[in-house]
Amino acid sequence: MENSEILVISEKNLKMEKAMKDLSETFDANEINYFVIGSLARNIYMGNELQTPEIDLLIPNKSQQAKATELIKIVKGNNGEIDIDSSLSELVEEEDGIYHLVYGNLKSITDPNIFEAEKLQIGNTKFRTLKPSTLLHTYTFVGGPFRKKDWTNALIFARWMKQKGVVYNDSDYDAFHNFGKERWKKSPLRKIQYAWRKTINSLPDDARNKIVDLYDTSLITSAREIFNRLERATCKLDSD
Repeated sequence: MENSEILVISEKNLKMEKAMKDLSETFDANEINYFVIGSLARNIYMGNELQTPEIDLLIPNKSQQAKATELIKIVKGNNGEIDIDSSLSELVEEEDGIYHLVYGNLKSITDPNIFEAEKLQIGNTKFRTLKPSTLLHTYTFVGGPFRKKDWTNALIFARWMKQKGVVYNDSDYDAFHNFGKERWKKSPLRKIQYAWRKTINSLPDDARNKIVDLYDTSLITSAREIFNRLERATCKLDSD
């Protein structure tokens, strides 16, 4: 697919271009294998104005993750208004060019062509991302039922792909489909999260928004991390 580019016009885009320039140059200089995913990659593919000041990353090589985390801290320090999140890296593992989807004891090998890198561009800065079909399937990393915003974003992106004639063999992504099903089936704590999400969504808007505003507090962030660790620990291949 041809490189996509978004013209840098707004102040928001200028700040993102600077952050992406710092990040891509720093990672390339240290030979870090990375992919930009999430809203940044999606919006640049579609030629949309950037909506959020965040960069979502996959760092699939486990031996590079500690170094990448150090480098991300430096880049974030130089670009204070831009958030950089590599937390989804724990779900992808690359070794000798072979990619697996992993979660707890779940491990699923992927088609070797799925993680071929594509180049996107913001202003004069090029960076690595995934092909559109793989980027679309990263929305399954949320596990279980989609959040409303993820479902909306995935649907919009899928429609854009159809409009642009981006086609792929769905069976190539069987690893993603099976991984999502097994993660849901083998993770008992995921049911608790699903019940909580249904409860929140049933509340009046004012009450729901007040609770959502608490999600970024240190207490809730710590609680969510503990929950995620417990879930990974209970995600067993041999569980019922």
